[in-house]
Amino acid sequence: MRAFTSGLLSLAALLALASAPARAGEPRTLRVDGVERGYWLHAPASAKPGAPLVIVLHGAGGGGEQAARAYRWDRKAEAEGFVVAAPDASPSFAGRPASFATNPRVWNDGSGRGSPNIRASDDVGLVAALIESLARSHRIDPARVYVTGFSSGAGMAQRVGQELAPRVAAIAPVAGIMVAAPRAPARAMPVFYLSGDRDPLNPVEGGVISLPWGGRYPKEPLAVVVGRWRALNGCPDAAARDDSGGVDTLAWRGCRDGVEVRYSLVRGLGHEWPGGARSGLPESMVGPHSAALDATAEIWRFFARWRLP
Repeated sequence: MRAFTSGLLSLAALLALASAPARAGEPRTLRVDGVERGYWLHAPASAKPGAPLVIVLHGAGGGGEQAARAYRWDRKAEAEGFVVAAPDASPSFAGRPASFATNPRVWNDGSGRGSPNIRASDDVGLVAALIESLARSHRIDPARVYVTGFSSGAGMAQRVGQELAPRVAAIAPVAGIMVAAPRAPARAMPVFYLSGDRDPLNPVEGGVISLPWGGRYPKEPLAVVVGRWRALNGCPDAAARDDSGGVDTLAWRGCRDGVEVRYSLVRGLGHEWPGGARSGLPESMVGPHSAALDATAEIWRFFARWRLP
């Protein structure tokens, strides 16, 4: 318990540091089905009308600003000239301040997990509303909207990739589950899935994991998660393989509508954003950090290849 408490304090320090004014960015709100939802907007001067939009979904217990900064999407947006929107998930308990330790924000990824407040949260509607709002206010290119997320946010990114397929050009989930909808997406979805081979909360071979807030949850093998996207996208069995640079990558090309499903497993990485800031949580809880892969750079390289018809 002492190590866990120390980890929470370290994360709090990280979040405080992340909120220091260092780059362009501001908190904003919008209403979704009568509920006010918050998000962090990073729209650099280099993002001209017609710029792409990247929506970043934080992990459980995090927040939009924390994710945009800790995963270094703010820096990438400055360098490449796109807009970043990082919304906040709903807290587990309504009417109380969000808190990593006692009231974490968690996404409604379609799995039925979480509190009644999470299960009732219209998070697909939130992403759709963000796209609409920023198309009006910042004239983003509606054909170049991308969604990425970590952990709980990865599960949400995969739900968005199915339910908002006509409005999202590609997705990149990092270390999260995938719940398949009853029907295939309206269009094939380019997918780049990443995780670490030493992740105790998203184990490669699956198994029952212990959650930081208590309780246990069964996780499927990562091959099953990636296999669902291969099936939904009608991908061939054969994959191109690349095992260089401390990362094992499989890429299924020639899928339906010409899309690709890519799977990268980072060696020596636990439940952390690859190449991002350390979470500050104990290694005994989340496993090791690794800089073998700059996930933000690789994901952006993948995103930049795709646009809606």
